[in-house]
Amino acid sequence: MVKYTRSHFPQLLPLDYKSSGSDGGLQIRREQRGKQVRRTSFPTLQWLTILILVAHLALGVLYSVAVPIWEAHDEWGHYAFVRYLATKRAFPPPGTKLVERYDESVQPPLYYILGALATFWINTNDGLEPAINPYATTGDGTGGVNFAVHRWEVESFPYRGTVLAIHVTRLVSVLLSTLVVWTTYLIGRSLFPAREEIALGAMAINAFWPQFLFMGSVVNNDIMVTAFASLVLFFLLRIVIHETGFRDWLALGLCLAGAFASKRNALSLFPLILVGLSIPAIRELKKISAPLRWIIVALSVLSAALAWWLFQNVILPLPYFGAYAKTLSQARAFLKSSIIAEQLNWHSFLDTLQYAFLTFWAVFGWGNIGIEPWIYDLVACVCLLAGLGLLFSLGRRARPQARRGLVILVADVFFVTALPMYISLYKGRMFLMPGRYILPAISAVSVLLGAGLAGPVPARVARTLMAVVAAIMFAFALLVPFRYILPAYAEPTLLSPADVQAIQNPLSVNFDNKAELLGYDVGKGRVRAGEAIAITLYWRCLDRIEHNYTLSVQVLGPDYTSYGGVNLYPGRGNFATSLWQVGDTFSETYWVPVAPDVPAPVMGRIKVALFIDDPTQEHLPILDSQGQVADHSAVFGRIKIVPRERSEPVIENRVYYNLDGKVALIGYGLTSPVDRETGLDLRLYWQALSKMNEDYTVFVHWLDEEGRILTQQDNQPRSGTYPTGLWDEGEIVEDRYHLVVPAGRPPVILAVGMYRLETLERLAILDEDGQRLAGDQIILEE
Repeated sequence: MVKYTRSHFPQLLPLDYKSSGSDGGLQIRREQRGKQVRRTSFPTLQWLTILILVAHLALGVLYSVAVPIWEAHDEWGHYAFVRYLATKRAFPPPGTKLVERYDESVQPPLYYILGALATFWINTNDGLEPAINPYATTGDGTGGVNFAVHRWEVESFPYRGTVLAIHVTRLVSVLLSTLVVWTTYLIGRSLFPAREEIALGAMAINAFWPQFLFMGSVVNNDIMVTAFASLVLFFLLRIVIHETGFRDWLALGLCLAGAFASKRNALSLFPLILVGLSIPAIRELKKISAPLRWIIVALSVLSAALAWWLFQNVILPLPYFGAYAKTLSQARAFLKSSIIAEQLNWHSFLDTLQYAFLTFWAVFGWGNIGIEPWIYDLVACVCLLAGLGLLFSLGRRARPQARRGLVILVADVFFVTALPMYISLYKGRMFLMPGRYILPAISAVSVLLGAGLAGPVPARVARTLMAVVAAIMFAFALLVPFRYILPAYAEPTLLSPADVQAIQNPLSVNFDNKAELLGYDVGKGRVRAGEAIAITLYWRCLDRIEHNYTLSVQVLGPDYTSYGGVNLYPGRGNFATSLWQVGDTFSETYWVPVAPDVPAPVMGRIKVALFIDDPTQEHLPILDSQGQVADHSAVFGRIKIVPRERSEPVIENRVYYNLDGKVALIGYGLTSPVDRETGLDLRLYWQALSKMNEDYTVFVHWLDEEGRILTQQDNQPRSGTYPTGLWDEGEIVEDRYHLVVPAGRPPVILAVGMYRLETLERLAILDEDGQRLAGDQIILEE
């Protein structure tokens, strides 16, 4: 066995070496004896790191330009804090709300101070405020994903005023995210100095992580606490593994203070530091005598208690740190054993974990722009493979220093994730665990993934693997703005005159000489109860509209009862009415849900209205051809609504009568004679023999002995709610009637049939033998 002393090697050694022997010597892996491990030359390594940093910086700038202003979590609240500091040169008074919704003035101030220093020179007195899209919070995307109505002529390049200040602040976020990427590389090199492909791979994973790129390109304090959290992790690893001196301890303290001054979730770094520093502390305690060891432990406990007292009584009372007191109070309450055992919704743990993973990898906007599900599945599989590779490396090949470092990385991920997961389980709301809350662990996650993918394989294979992973992630990160972000906020495409001429169902509905509804399309015109139907409307702007009117698209029943509908700004929020220009012609498809309990089968109609969604509910009136107000909504079209589940009717009396080859009466049911003193309940069972283009009227006549009508009921099937023009070939329809018995003259003959309402012409009726019935009426009972 060939042994080498520690002085023959760098201070940190790669995963490919294993400690052996009581003297701490090192044994080279058998398969690498006598072989010189190829390593990337320093200039090449330097250029690769610069290339990744520049690529990340360029992508960050691209994302910051592609994402419209205000379209990130609470961005207008974050920027309001920046603007206040930049213009007032002071902190807002305690209890002051800078914006009505999504106020962030209670956050620790460091990020906002940095943003104010970058933008104080910009004149932001243009009064630009977000025009809120109230329908973006529906949760299903029906009302659009944009939380604000955007005027592109104001927000487009060259930027000015408030728009310029927001984009400059976003560049601050881009620079902070680039610092995180560089720190991730340093962590990888610190743990694996002889495996530069792991450090470069981790750096690329971090640099091209889609959610990290997005959050690092908008105004938010998550990116700043992430930067400090990564630095805390780096200096902690240096102290634990390298046994470095005072400068790293000082840097650790300063970075911890910076994280603490950035966001409240920096509290998760405290247990990480306690766990990390316990390793060198235990190592040093073993070197001293037992009595002195206990004295040091006692002094350490006393110092920790004093530090905690100073933290609670000196730091927390400071302005903008009071929110930490609330967080700590909640944490103490959450840690009660009764809460852990009884009030945590553990059944939602997997759903919450899945939501956290999806939003940690790639969800944009306000968490409402996702990607294809198969991409999430692919990323999950890669993460699983990396986890298995990491376990393999730790179990068979890792040196003690690397194991300690990787354990600290895992602890970092755990502590950063634990608090939001706990709160989410406690409140039973998985949306309290968004992936951006895990961003402070992005460096740890990236290094763990890099080590898991590259660690178990030879260096040459690992280099190729990491290059492929980096290339794929870069390509996808470059695709994201063009594939997902920009289309989500795009206005509808304007129609050409030829497109207008091709409208299948033309209309001409004039909304107060402001807008014209040109037509509609409902595809096949049918929907199952409990599902949604696509309704396409065609619009033309006739005059400028000052207000943002809400568009209401409803599906009505025959009695004008609403079966379901959507309220939204046109263009799914991206083309509100105040943005319309005279002559703009466009179409838009709305998915309108239909309630599951509608009395299907039934005919539905479309109702369209434009109104201001405030207490006045002011509608844009519909004008007739003379310019007079005709109504406040337009009702048109027909939709076939079918039952959720198809069921075969139970027919008491089966018959067969053919009505002009259009429809057949295949059965009926009657109330018993005992129950007919006051009326008669009749059930007719029709079957469509072909697709009908007309709506026929059913007649039910109760006659006396001489054939005179004593009582009757004439209407379209199912009380006029389901005309024959909607029936499909072969469809069976149950049709109910109730006839009242005339006083003193009980009828004895029941006759039924169908006729055309326009001409009163009855459909010719043939019996089973093909013989035409007299009077084209079916006698059911005499």
